[in-house]
Amino acid sequence: MKQIGDSTMPPELPPAEALNALVSIAIMRAEMLEDAHEPAQVGAWREVLQLETRLAEITSAASPPGGVARAGAVDAALKSRQFERASRLRQEYFEDAQLPKARREEISSMIKNYALARERQFPALAAKGALDAVLSQVSNWRAQMSEGRGIFPVAA
Repeated sequence: MKQIGDSTMPPELPPAEALNALVSIAIMRAEMLEDAHEPAQVGAWREVLQLETRLAEITSAASPPGGVARAGAVDAALKSRQFERASRLRQEYFEDAQLPKARREEISSMIKNYALARERQFPALAAKGALDAVLSQVSNWRAQMSEGRGIFPVAA
């Protein structure tokens, strides 16, 4: 049995039902922050992504909860501005032959719609073919800021 504070044992995953409840709560929180246009929505969607990814790990792609979790993870990655992660998840999930065609189409549609929205938002960058590179740099900068690292390097 695992002792409290024992770091040698990996944390046990909660059952799918418990994770499903946590996902629902996290989605409601993220949607409320999104509706209020709060910057904290990005972090809330990252939490949803983390939970959906864990749920996808413990459920079958063929099951309704497993398919929904996979689509939800891709959606949360996009909403948390992690386009590269969404693309990697799509590729990983599509490698599973059990993932139903309807879920594959749903995931592909999400990524396509997100890409089209980015192109409409930044037409000049899209026309130059620089959109992905610039948004990747912005994403990396945001990640550095969220890790507590400042704009200016610390002198050694």
